[in-house]
Parts: sequence; structure tokens; C-alpha cells
Amino acid sequence: MGSFFRGQEKYLNSVEWLSKNSIHLSEPTECTPQEFEFLRHIVKDKRIVWLGENGHNIREHNMMKSKI
Repeated sequence: MGSFFRGQEKYLNSVEWLSKNSIHLSEPTECTPQEFEFLRHIVKDKRIVWLGENGHNIREHNMMKSKI
């Protein structure tokens, strides 16, 4: 039983970290280019930026990558 609570605590800590360190975007169909301004300082001097693969042919992934 003790390992369950340790796992639950680890999960809750992860959720808290994600909440504090995530940037929330609009839905892919409503997202505007201005919502990606936070990336400007991250990729400013980069020649190549890898956006990752299209996970399981999910249309929204391609929509967001196109907008970026």
C-alpha cells in the first residue's frame, strides 16, 4: 500500500510541475501566430529546429507545426 501512495505523490508532483512550466495554447484551429512568440528567444540563433514526427497521423499536430 505504501508504494501506491509514493506513486501517487510522484504523479501529483509531476502534474504540479507541468502546470507551472507549461504554456497553454488555444485549440489548433483557433491558435494564432502570436501565441508562438515565446519560441522566438528559444530558437533565435538556431539554423535547424526539429519539431518531431506526426504522432499517429493526428491532424492537429500538423496544424500546429504549420502555424509554428
